[in-house]
Amino acid sequence: MAKSNKRLSQIAREFNIGLTTIVEFLDKKGHKVETRPNTKVTPECYALLVSEFSSDKSVKTESRKISKRKTPVKETVSLVEHPPLTPPKEKTPPKEIFKKEEVKGPTVVGKIDLDKPIIKKVEAEIKKEEPTISIEKKKRSQRYLKHHL
Repeated sequence: MAKSNKRLSQIAREFNIGLTTIVEFLDKKGHKVETRPNTKVTPECYALLVSEFSSDKSVKTESRKISKRKTPVKETVSLVEHPPLTPPKEKTPPKEIFKKEEVKGPTVVGKIDLDKPIIKKVEAEIKKEEPTISIEKKKRSQRYLKHHL
């Protein structure tokens, strides 16, 4: 069962090619396969893929071998701990000097007179702004009401 009914994603990883490449190749050979990673491939189709893309598989295995050779072997080295040559100097924290500032009360910039008669000025402005309806407009509105009611 190692070669029969493999999935497309497994075959793509094995040969180091894309899913669409596999599907296009099988379509050219007359085998209909869906473009899904979990689609199973028959042993006949797998044999066609092995015959066509075996060179890609060999290139992938060779590159893995070369990359394994190039990675350096890590060795563990243990060092014997030596006491420090000079004892660490103790740091004395510097004395903190605070300067006390005297807080002054609020300063008077100007005065506001709360007893001023502001209301009179506002009332005078409101009276000036009242809209006056002319007598002609009143007559027109009365005529309109008579005719339409």
